[in-house]
Amino acid sequence: MTNWHLFINLSGKMSSILHIFEPLSVDGMSRIFFSLTALLALGLTGLPGLAQSGTSDQSERKSNSRDSKGASQLKDLSQSKDLSELKDLNKSQFKVNKLKEAKRILLSNANPQLARALADEVLQVYPNDIDAREMRGISNLKSRKFEEANHDFELTLKNADKLDKNKKAMLLMLKGTASMNLCEAGQAVQELTEALSIKPIDAAYFNRATCNVQTFNYEAAIKDYTFLINHERKRPRVDFMRGRVHYLLGNYDRAIQDFTSGIKMTPSNASLLYLARGRAYQAKGMDKEALQDFNKGFLQSDDFAENHFMFSIDQTLSDTGSSAANRLTQSDNNYEEALKLKESGKLKEALLYLERSIAQDPQRNAARILKGNILLQLNRPAEALHMFDIAWTINNLDLEAVTGRSKANLALGKPNRALADIGKLIWANPDDATLYFQKGLLLEKLNKKIEARQAFEKAITLSEKNKKLALAGGKRAIGTKLSTKEESLVKARLEVLK
Repeated sequence: MTNWHLFINLSGKMSSILHIFEPLSVDGMSRIFFSLTALLALGLTGLPGLAQSGTSDQSERKSNSRDSKGASQLKDLSQSKDLSELKDLNKSQFKVNKLKEAKRILLSNANPQLARALADEVLQVYPNDIDAREMRGISNLKSRKFEEANHDFELTLKNADKLDKNKKAMLLMLKGTASMNLCEAGQAVQELTEALSIKPIDAAYFNRATCNVQTFNYEAAIKDYTFLINHERKRPRVDFMRGRVHYLLGNYDRAIQDFTSGIKMTPSNASLLYLARGRAYQAKGMDKEALQDFNKGFLQSDDFAENHFMFSIDQTLSDTGSSAANRLTQSDNNYEEALKLKESGKLKEALLYLERSIAQDPQRNAARILKGNILLQLNRPAEALHMFDIAWTINNLDLEAVTGRSKANLALGKPNRALADIGKLIWANPDDATLYFQKGLLLEKLNKKIEARQAFEKAITLSEKNKKLALAGGKRAIGTKLSTKEESLVKARLEVLK
């Protein structure tokens, strides 16, 4: 999730999140883990429409009183000719008004770029103002400008001696979330851990678990998920997350317990849980129970579950092997024309049609992903990364967006970031042999030879398992096997790594 900020809405719809692997969620809790709670914890109170009428009237009277008092002060200062003091008061009021308006914009989920512009105006007058810099960071986080958000929070935290503990903890959580979304999982873990040493924050526990999944530190992830479960937080989605990690560790009985717990909480909206539990039953050789769960998962007609879970398992669900997002664009003539041009090798011309497709529907991920893949072919990885980033923030469960981003980061010489995305994909597709093959290649680049060998061995094991299951007719519920070429490469790498 996610986010990957990510949280998952088990009814089959994206929440406005943290990540599943964004798990922070900028718009809810599924992309960045930016939430109203974060704003309130940062001292940004005053959400309109929540106060009762009496309280509202009282607040308005207080506001009017303050305005009258301010006007009186300005009049007195003007009469006294103390222009210096008048200027300071005007500047102070300017700052208050700008940040108040920026806060209102963020809380109303309006244009975060406008909130950033207001914060920038304050920073032009007060270059070192902590509140304005913090507001700018939050605005960048909501705008998915993670590099800039990270920088803003870093500057704010340099003045940590001027911050109270609660605010420092929240800023560390937000910075850790920005780092997580940049696939800097190791750095994110440090920042989130420091935040938790000051104050327990659910988002920090969830995001730290996500980062540990990305870096294959599964036991550490389980500890954080367990904390949230024990305190009845974020359930049943945390049961699902912990169950998937138990599955990755081969703890199938524990995985089944977690999935069952989640199903009991949301029996009518549990497609992902049924499908995941079916996998665990199958891994234990309990084929009858597995088939029952697979049938229940699909009978709920949860498109979200099918797209997220089944596409990666069985690419024969699509004639072209492309994602459900692509299938939804059949009526898009620009997209279809771009596909034809790509197939004929006219890549630059295809980009023009994809621009039109994106302009027609900015939320259409298929066009962005295709554009990113073409940009990679044209050796323009930075531009490709930008496309995949946008696609991922629109839907952080779009596995093609994550795959593309991993390839782009690798092309840009950032294997650590590429590996973090492979970690997300393995979490989503625990039986996919090709992902372990890619993991092994990246670990070898990072000179982690022991881990690389383990990944290659896992790829071979899964591939053999999936071949047998395919022959036995279990096609709909298995992972991807290695191609002949990939299998040869894996065996060659294992010889080198002996």
